[in-house]
Amino acid sequence: MTKQMPKDKILRQRAEELMASRTAREFGQLNEDQALRLIHELEVHQIELELQNEELIQARASEKNISEKYVNLFDFAPTGFFNLSEEGNILEVNLSGAKIIGKDRESLRNRRFSLFISEASKENFNKFFARVFSGESKEHCEIRLIKDNEESGFFDITGIANEDRTQCFMTVENITDRKRAKILEENREIFSRLFNEAPLSYQSLDCEGNILNVNQVWLETFGYTREEVIGMSFCDLLTPAYAALFRKQFQVFKSQGKIHFEIEMFCKNGEKRLFSYFGRIGLTADGLFKQTHCILEDITSQRQIEEIRQFNFLLLKKAGETAKFGGWIMDLPSKKVTWSDEVAAIHEMPTGYSPALEEGISFYKAESQKKIIAVLDNCIEKGIAFDEELELVTAKNKAIWVRTTGEAVKDKNGNIYKIQGSFQNISERKKTEEALRESEERFESFMNFLPAAAFIKDRSGKLVYINPNLKSLFNWRDPLGLLTSDLLSPEMANQMIEDDNRVMANGPEIFHERIVGSKGGVYLFETHKFPFRKSNGEVLLGGISIDETERVHAELRLKESEALLNELNATKDKLLSIIGHDLRNPFNAIVGFSNLLVDDLKERNYDDAEKYANVILGSAQKAMNLLSNLLEWSLSQTNRIIFNPQNVNIADLAGEVIQIEEESANLKSIRLNKNLPADIYAHADNHMVATILRNLISNAIKYTNKGGTVSINISQNEEEVVVEVTDDGLGIPEDNLDKLFLINHNLATIGTNHEKGTGLGLILCKEFVEKHGGKIGAESGVGKGSKFYFTLPLKAAPIFE
Repeated sequence: MTKQMPKDKILRQRAEELMASRTAREFGQLNEDQALRLIHELEVHQIELELQNEELIQARASEKNISEKYVNLFDFAPTGFFNLSEEGNILEVNLSGAKIIGKDRESLRNRRFSLFISEASKENFNKFFARVFSGESKEHCEIRLIKDNEESGFFDITGIANEDRTQCFMTVENITDRKRAKILEENREIFSRLFNEAPLSYQSLDCEGNILNVNQVWLETFGYTREEVIGMSFCDLLTPAYAALFRKQFQVFKSQGKIHFEIEMFCKNGEKRLFSYFGRIGLTADGLFKQTHCILEDITSQRQIEEIRQFNFLLLKKAGETAKFGGWIMDLPSKKVTWSDEVAAIHEMPTGYSPALEEGISFYKAESQKKIIAVLDNCIEKGIAFDEELELVTAKNKAIWVRTTGEAVKDKNGNIYKIQGSFQNISERKKTEEALRESEERFESFMNFLPAAAFIKDRSGKLVYINPNLKSLFNWRDPLGLLTSDLLSPEMANQMIEDDNRVMANGPEIFHERIVGSKGGVYLFETHKFPFRKSNGEVLLGGISIDETERVHAELRLKESEALLNELNATKDKLLSIIGHDLRNPFNAIVGFSNLLVDDLKERNYDDAEKYANVILGSAQKAMNLLSNLLEWSLSQTNRIIFNPQNVNIADLAGEVIQIEEESANLKSIRLNKNLPADIYAHADNHMVATILRNLISNAIKYTNKGGTVSINISQNEEEVVVEVTDDGLGIPEDNLDKLFLINHNLATIGTNHEKGTGLGLILCKEFVEKHGGKIGAESGVGKGSKFYFTLPLKAAPIFE
């Protein structure tokens, strides 16, 4: 019924309006029943109003109780509650929040919350705070707060903004215990992993010596399963003697708290192994015995190695006695030297004798004393090891040679505290070396003065020795280790290898060998080859070659005399022709045009002066070139020209010659194309190569039409430098190409500007190229232009082709 009543204020208002609207007249007209009903209605209505008023009072009291209830919940909640402005200032905080920060609630209001956050957490909090005001959902963050100027525990904060984004509501929960529990759990997992994955066997025993736990390595080492060993007495795994020892030691273990000794144990398959046993007591919180923790390190192999080392020591001692080899140690604090028995025996002192440092040094001869003192000082002060061969005098006044070595030994702090080394009597070896040295000196003396070339090869054909005569004869630098095929042309190498193999199989034989050098020289030898065997059984091939080149060449020179005389006659005729005709023409032109030039100058007629001067200059240049060629050719013919080969940069040299010839090219509007790669060097005479280039380039210009092209190209391959001079001029008939470089054929041709030639330049080029061991040639055809080329060696020519 109460729930269906209208609100009290509305009812009261309607009642008052109803009462005011009724007039006394209306009431006066009511009969008694109507009046009674009206009174009854008013009384009921009054009661309803009173009931509604009581409910209103009760409702207001209830709202006050509820409000106080929520205030208490806010203040006394275990979680900190904060109401922050959008600037991060604290608007409201509950008692738990103030307690977390360690400040009074009133002092926290309007203070910035970030003041109470650790420096390490501020960046994380600022990002969280920005997300709260930019999103619509709850945001979380983990921070550390500052309490009493120190970092407190770990806290989880949750925040959400209100609808108008002017405030945020934030809870702060202390999660330090949860965090520590998690870390403890992680540590427990790490310990468990380390326990099972540790490379050593681990076990724990109870106070009676029964196995509580073992790790995986323990199970793999002994071959048991975990179920088989848990609860087993550890003594059951030990050999009887070591089980009794362990029982005694285990009692000591429980009283002292730690133990370390060696034990012998059985594996499941019955194999016995030796272990180093390390153990410590684990106690409860109140200090009572809880369990033991033990590590078992398998030292079976180590013990076997020690036994082998002991055996090797005895073996080394025996070897030292046989090889007169021993050891020594010097203790630095005491300067006491300890000798092995063999070192004492080498000094001819009694067994077991060891001297002081000064006495040990006194055995050495004077020069050796200086050296041993110096190396010992370096070893003591700087840790520098030494290995020296020295002379000493024994106690019985016997001079001997010894080899002594030494090295520094450092302690765990890196300080040198002793020197140790070896000591050996090497007198016999020294005598052998001296005898060998004398034998080698006699052999070298014999070979050095032997008037023949001598060599030794191994079975594969590699040179293992040559005497100076053979080396100087062919200008060899370092041929040892090279094969026959490395030094000779394939044809000669194959023949020589066949001869060598026959001698190795059948015995000594004499050969007449003809070897062509890389410079065109022919060497003729009478070679005596023979096999011989070294002391180690290796068979080598020896050879002595007598040079017969000069004798054979003398015979050849007699036969060549007639041909030479014929060539000299032809040379004479050529020379007379050049002097009588070719040299006269330029001078006639010079004299004639000089007269014309003088006459014009007298009459002050300067119109043709430049033309006459150019003709005179051109004729003078032609005469000069011709005279230069004549001079160089005559010197060459009389062997008076000096041939001085050296490393020459061909590109630089060609550039200099081209620069000189450019004026002649410009007069005919000829383009000079140059391909001159840098750093191409040839082993050549600088002056001769310049003469070759000058003649070939000037010829190309001479026989090229106006506006034509002359190209100069330089390249190299593995063996030589190639120079090419190409033009697009008149060309040469193909049947005349092989006569260009012969002196007894006059193939001089008129140039495109009526220039005359003698042919001497090409003959001179051929002689100079051949002096270098190179080749010269030409390719041409009438109207197709010409290409002249020549080659030069990259470096000093090897001995054989």
